[in-house]
Amino acid sequence: MYLEYDIHMTNGDIGDYLRREYSADEFYITPMAIAFLLANCVLLVLAIICAALLQARYLFHTTYKIFMFSLATWAFYLFLWSIGYGNYGTNGLEQMLRQIKTAGRVFECLSQISFILLLVLMAKGYTITRARLTNISTVKLAVFFTLYVIAYGVLIIWEPFFFDPGKVLYIYQSPPGYGLIAMRIIGWLMFLYSFIFTIKHYPKKKIFFIPFFIFFTLWFFASPIVNLLAVLVMAEWTREKTVFGVETFVVFCGHTFFLILTRPSAANKNFPYHVRTTQIGFIEQNTEGSDLGEFADNPYAVSSESSSNSSGGTDLSYFLASKERSKVSETESYIPQNNDK
Repeated sequence: MYLEYDIHMTNGDIGDYLRREYSADEFYITPMAIAFLLANCVLLVLAIICAALLQARYLFHTTYKIFMFSLATWAFYLFLWSIGYGNYGTNGLEQMLRQIKTAGRVFECLSQISFILLLVLMAKGYTITRARLTNISTVKLAVFFTLYVIAYGVLIIWEPFFFDPGKVLYIYQSPPGYGLIAMRIIGWLMFLYSFIFTIKHYPKKKIFFIPFFIFFTLWFFASPIVNLLAVLVMAEWTREKTVFGVETFVVFCGHTFFLILTRPSAANKNFPYHVRTTQIGFIEQNTEGSDLGEFADNPYAVSSESSSNSSGGTDLSYFLASKERSKVSETESYIPQNNDK
């Protein structure tokens, strides 16, 4: 006698969509993904409002655009996971879940890497204290983030093809996962070096850079610490959902803090941008041949009557000024001072 059969094993009663089709390590991933998706959509709406205000004041810099890209791709990652796990909870089709999760990993990769790139660029003072990066900095960043993308790419391929669905595994319980943790720590070292170098040459920017550095240092290490605890302390059946929940919460906190830190409000004493986007091209043309990696005391020093307002930190007069004032000549308000001669 020859028989072919399928066994459909469940973990709950009919109608229990949060448990029936899921393994114990996947319980509550669906409601967590939906909750963080809604919260992330609120952040995205607020970021769009802030972007419109920044655009109106010619302060919508490249770094803020990277932030919005990271926020949008993370929201789409959570959307895919909500759809995938929600669909799996109703029909139990694991193959479809794997395909949707793989697509979601791509957007997770784009969001995480772009946000880390943003943090390193901000720590270097890009769009805050300098108009462009040095060639050596550009090469270092290109090499590092190329390796980061490769590590994420290997993980995306590794998970559907090499993970045994019969075992309790999560993404960091694999060689590519360990590689991602190592890349994150290396990213923090770049972040640390850039922060020290910038704060040394621009002490007036401490009001922004110190809280920025402290919070995002915690942000960098939150994921490696949680994964270490997952391996050493947590039971196997609690790891995946715990790591997913904590990591999603950490990313949400990072996006929220950055949004608060860069909100375009006159009451925000930490606001980092003080050079308009229309002036970046003028500054680069007038510093051609100089090395913007060598910091001057203030490369965007105020040369007109507004100079009296620039001392003691970031000038927030743009948020109190009329639209007509914001359209003054690009060459009147800020003239770069090059002390490298």
